[in-house]
Amino acid sequence: MEARDMQPVIPMRKARKKRVGVDRSPYRRCNLVERCFNKFKNARRMAT
Repeated sequence: MEARDMQPVIPMRKARKKRVGVDRSPYRRCNLVERCFNKFKNARRMAT
């Protein structure tokens, strides 16, 4: 990822030996967007 100038967004698992620091604010925004789309899908399912 560093070679492509990208930053990891998803946190690592606790069991992983090599820890990589992650900024939590982009992860929270990504999670918020995913939950919003899930709500839209569920509302569409109920409407049709």
